[in-house]
Amino acid sequence: MTTHDNRRTFTLVQGAALAVTAALALAACGSSGSDAGTSSSAGSSTTASAAQTRVTEALKPIESIPLSLQPLSSGAADLTGKTIVVVPLAAEIFSAWLPSFEEALKPTGATIEICDGKGIPSQMSSCIEQAPALGADAVVTIAVSPTIAGNAYKELQAKGIPTFVGFQNAEGTAETETLRFGDSVPALEAGLRLSSDYILSKVKDPNILVLGTSDSPPAQKVSATTTAELKKDCNGCSIVSKLLSSAQANQATALTSSQLLIDPRINAVSIFNADQWASGVLEGMRGAGKTSGVVVGGPASGLASMQLLQKKQLTYVAMLSPSYQSWVLADGILRLLDGKPAATYPPVTRLFDASNVAGVEASPATAGTFDWFGTPVYQDEFRTSWGLS
Repeated sequence: MTTHDNRRTFTLVQGAALAVTAALALAACGSSGSDAGTSSSAGSSTTASAAQTRVTEALKPIESIPLSLQPLSSGAADLTGKTIVVVPLAAEIFSAWLPSFEEALKPTGATIEICDGKGIPSQMSSCIEQAPALGADAVVTIAVSPTIAGNAYKELQAKGIPTFVGFQNAEGTAETETLRFGDSVPALEAGLRLSSDYILSKVKDPNILVLGTSDSPPAQKVSATTTAELKKDCNGCSIVSKLLSSAQANQATALTSSQLLIDPRINAVSIFNADQWASGVLEGMRGAGKTSGVVVGGPASGLASMQLLQKKQLTYVAMLSPSYQSWVLADGILRLLDGKPAATYPPVTRLFDASNVAGVEASPATAGTFDWFGTPVYQDEFRTSWGLS
């Protein structure tokens, strides 16, 4: 155990990179390589034009975010002497989120305790169950499904400990006065729609391989909905959609390679999770001899995807901001503690391709900041609403 500033990190099990896929598998719904259908649709040139307009806008730096935040009660953000226990699904996966979360709450005086879920279902539950012993006055989890840790969440509720389940759909679990969810669906939808827009605007006569997800029901629904919209909008193109779960990420290579060999006309690949699947997809493309002439990318939030783009291996990425999402987590728990209604947070996603990625510093030092995205005006807006400006 190490102590620095107001944070102690508890390391319970090694091997997060391998373990995280197992956790997500338990929330999976569907099977690897499931065929979600083939479509040949006739759209219009106006669809491509509208997509290009959205792409052009999404490539620009973000200088404003339309937040509408109700002020907290006077003194509600003074958490001096209070402890917030944070349980990420896996600290390695959310390594860019945690420093920003601490930065956001530093002026409140709260002590932050991080218990790493390591991507293992039993470990996530154990971390949540340990929270009272760690002195938790509140708990924030990140992407820890109630399907995985339902009993642990119930224990916190029985003890009356306020719990904000961040970046996670409720999956049918009822919210209470002390349990609230921060839905991930809007951010997922925004990234996937930008991915579709990019392909529609850049690829003539698209023949698209869509790699969707069969993970948790909300994620699968988002994947299916955006694929259906792409089929509707696509201008005379063919679409083959396949499903992968995070636990089956190692199958991305074989699936991509085989599909490209079956249909060599494929000239675009849309990846639901570029952070996890892009390397496998690119390997599959090389195996099929398709190292050029294919537009490939998708939603992402990590350093590896940005570096693949700078190496010109990916064509584009629709980047979700870890920094902004971390401030959303901080706002979510503060509003829950104050008894204020949940706020609505617009998704913040910036598109990157060869036109704007050259000047980006893709390093661990910048991955968790807003440097890639624009001006972090949201920080002042959050702090003002908390009474800490």
